[in-house]
Amino acid sequence: MMAAANLNIAVYSFITSGACCLVEILYLPVLDRDYSGSFRDMNGLVYSPGMPPIPSSDMPTVVLDRNSTDYSDFLKLANYLPKANGVIGWAPQVKVLSHDSVGGFVTHCGWNSVLEGVRTGVPMIAWTQYAEQRLNKIMMVEEMKVALPMDESESGKVAAMEVAKRVRQLMELDEGKIVREVVRALKEDAARAINHTNGSSRVALAKLV
Repeated sequence: MMAAANLNIAVYSFITSGACCLVEILYLPVLDRDYSGSFRDMNGLVYSPGMPPIPSSDMPTVVLDRNSTDYSDFLKLANYLPKANGVIGWAPQVKVLSHDSVGGFVTHCGWNSVLEGVRTGVPMIAWTQYAEQRLNKIMMVEEMKVALPMDESESGKVAAMEVAKRVRQLMELDEGKIVREVVRALKEDAARAINHTNGSSRVALAKLV
């Protein structure tokens, strides 16, 4: 944020969760001031403006342990957020991915996002979070060849150097060239599959229903 201010660039925060999560982020500095312990040990209700009482154990996982680095990082975010020029919520992802200026897509590997990346012909970097995403990552990297993997440390974290390496590979090196060629071909396959007259996906759906 300081660097952007020095360059006279407006700063916007992108929040992918719903309004209820945004409320808790913005109100976290107050909760941090008023509650001295960890939410996971509180065994009570948390009160925030415009929200119903939230059982302390149901607060976002990253803020359950007051002594964790996740908590301190999240608190920093909560303090920075009101200083931004604005807050942006969910974006029309297909429209964004379809823009000519998009050269790559760092995705959590949710299958809808994978399909949207393929449909728009955008090469991907697979950075999983939870649920079935690790399985999807294997399919994307090893089988479909539409993504490069984001490797985690033993603690489950991803280093800044790893992010920089994968972005550079995707955009500049041979590994990325191969992925771009594959996903470009699959984009054409996807377009044929959803063709309004005889696309294989539309034919299969018609048979199902």
